[in-house]
This record gives sequence, C-alpha cells and structure tokens, in this order.
Amino acid sequence: MNGNHGKMSLFFFIFTIFCVENVESTLGITIPGSWSDDKGNLIQSHAPGIVLVEGLYYMHGENKTSGSPFQSIPCYSSRDLVVWTFVKDSLTLQKNGDLGPNRIVERPKVIYNEKNKQYVMHMHIDSMDYQEARFGTAVSSSICGPYTYIGSKRPFGNLSRDMGLFKDEDKKAYLLSEDRVNGLQIYQLDDNYIDVYGNSSLVTFHHHDFEAPALFKYEEIYYLLGSHLTGWGTNDNMYTTSNSMAGPWNTWKTFTPVGSRTFDSQTTFVLPVKGTKQTTFVFMSDRWFPNDLKHSQYIWLPIEVSKGRMKVKWEGSWSLNVNTGEWKSGIEEYYQAESGLNSITECDQLVEDPSWMDGYAIQLCNSVGNIGIPIQVAETDSYTMRLRYTSQNETKASVATSAGKFAVVLPPTSVPSSVSVNVRLVAGKSTVRIFSFKESFSLDSISLIRF
Repeated sequence: MNGNHGKMSLFFFIFTIFCVENVESTLGITIPGSWSDDKGNLIQSHAPGIVLVEGLYYMHGENKTSGSPFQSIPCYSSRDLVVWTFVKDSLTLQKNGDLGPNRIVERPKVIYNEKNKQYVMHMHIDSMDYQEARFGTAVSSSICGPYTYIGSKRPFGNLSRDMGLFKDEDKKAYLLSEDRVNGLQIYQLDDNYIDVYGNSSLVTFHHHDFEAPALFKYEEIYYLLGSHLTGWGTNDNMYTTSNSMAGPWNTWKTFTPVGSRTFDSQTTFVLPVKGTKQTTFVFMSDRWFPNDLKHSQYIWLPIEVSKGRMKVKWEGSWSLNVNTGEWKSGIEEYYQAESGLNSITECDQLVEDPSWMDGYAIQLCNSVGNIGIPIQVAETDSYTMRLRYTSQNETKASVATSAGKFAVVLPPTSVPSSVSVNVRLVAGKSTVRIFSFKESFSLDSISLIRF
C-alpha cells in the first residue's frame, strides 16, 4: 500500500450524508444500461419487445452472447420494468433450418391472439449476408413458450428485414417491415396473426429510407417511429403520425435533439404503461456495439406526447410507477471510492487519471480486491445503486450491505462507464463493500439514486 494513503484519505473522504424524509425510495431505470438480472447475470435481450400478462411484463429479445449468429430468444419477466428474472429460452438453436447455426434471427416481437388463445412471435429471419430478408413466425400457448416455429416468408414477395408488430384496440394486428427496394411497409395480418392479409401492403413509404420500425397509438393518433438506413452507425430517428393506419401519414419529424443521433441509439419498441393516473409511453432503443454485440446497451426513456407531437428527452435515471403510470427523474447522491481508502487490501491501490470524476479511483485487484464505502440512509428499503468504473475485461462485482449481497456484471470499458445494481439497505449509517471477482477493475464512485 502507498504510504500516502492516510494523507490522501483526508482530502478525498468525500461522501454525502442525506435525509430522505418525505422522499419515496423506489428502484429506477438507469441509462445507458448494461443491466444484470436478479441472479447477477448479464441480461441478453437486445432489440426487444415487451408484453404485459396478468400483472407481469415479459420481454423477448436477441441473445448476442456470441455475436450476430442466432443463439436463442430468451424470455425475461418483471413486475416493475427494473428487476428482471430470466424465465427460459422461448426459441433455441436448432441443428439446421432458419433457427440453425450461422443464421440471423432478429427483433422478435410477440402479440396475443384471442381467437386461437395463443401467443404469436414474429421475427426477422435471414442468412449471414442478409440476402434472404424474410419474416419468421412461431406460436405458443404460454408467453415464454417454448414456441413452435412455423416458418418464414417474404410478404407478397417483398423483402422483409427490420420488423415490428402493432396490435390495435379493435384486435387488428399489423406487421411493420423494412423493404430495401420499395420502402418501409405496413401489412395487416390475418385473423390468426400468422400471415399477411389481402393482396398487398396497407401502406408503402416510397422514397423513405427507414428501418427499425415501432408504432404506438395515443388519443386516436398513430405514431410510427423509424431509423434511417445507416448500418451500425446511429442517426436522428424520426416519426410520422396519422389518424388511420391506412394513412395518409404526415411529414416525418425528429423526436430527440437534432444531432444527438437519438442519443446514439436506434429505436426498437414503444411500451405503453397504462396506470390509474396516466399512461406513460416508454421509448426503447439499442446502443449497438458492432464489435462487441454482447455488451450493447439499452436506452429506455419516457415519451412526452400530445396532440400529434412527441418528444424524448435524456434522463440519466428515472423511476416509473407501473401502477399509476407516473414517472419521476432521478437525483444521484455520489460517494467517492476514495472515502473507503483506509479499508482496501494490500494489493488494491489508488490510481490517478484525469478522466475520473475527481481525478482518482481505486483499482481493486482480481479475486481478493474489495473496498468499504460509508453511506447513510434514513429508511430501510431497496435502492438503485450506480457503479462508475473501468475494466479491461468483463468481470463481476459483488455489492455487500448489511442486508445481503448483490451481484452485477461489469462490461469491459477503457473509459469511465457505469452499471446499476438494485440493493437492499438498512436505515442508518453503514458500509457498502464492493468486491472484485477474477478480473481487476477500477472504481471511481458509487451513487444512490433518489426519486
């Protein structure tokens, strides 16, 4: 250990003691997110869709653990859209066929068909060179499956890559499909929600270069979102509105600050959370890392929508009450890692880097590294905690409090980044101890988020 640690701790013993009287302590959504489930495993649900079933939210997305080729479509469940539990894989890798090795299976979305009492999943099916461009279909009697795969096709012979689903209040359902030749298409589905209906698409957006479609409806107005065709590169996504699914559709407009490139992400889904007091629409998008798809991040934000206009603003952390539909911005209270300087092990060390919040961090050595950071809360409750760190490789950290231990995955990053973990804290003064596992990482700070 460095002999100057004692002096430095005098200068860097920086932490905030705060009162939470009359403040609701709830868990919240932090972005950008590389989130872990309730077992401490990295959530793999990229380009997801979400369905509410009997008070539980179920999420299906892409498993990118080993990169682009299809691996599985996992199913997760949550009561609050924050704490997620892995349930099972709804679709798994097969020996051959559309779901076989070296295949593309993307953007799975699920809707429920009342007529047949079954869940219908549609997804983008393709070859690794993206030359097949088909939509695939699977069905199940339960939300998490397992699903029975039916097959894939091109709707009316048209290309179908990025896709989405929308089910209207009249039970009619629609496939949103990116057609590189003709433009974004809207197809009505048949009564079974399995095949396209009629002889052609309902709407074709000629001369518009949009993919990654998502659609929602509010106060009898339809809002359709899409991303420009810029590959893995991000762009200012846009939206259009209409009083009818058949159109006419209005001029496309941006809904995030111009030049923000949709907060460096691409739209995938809009989730309506209908509460007793209001409905909040959650904009869901992906921040893709093409060379490390496994660690691509989730961007979920509340939408401001009224009278045919919509806007999405950045919220680093926010809380959504799924019962009332109300949401609140988060306020973070920071505790610098240096405040626990005197508690570190002999192999841990203080490191200096101008990219850190105050120029310093604590490097925790692999396997045995740990640090205790003093905090104080007024109420025994569950809290969302953010860890700001760097790590050369993916590793796990354990957050130990007087109420238990909570694991979180730290994706590799050479620049200061953050992950969140939901922990239980006991009222009063206590020490939060952060442990490293296998891999070394540098910890700049932790923060508790108030809503």
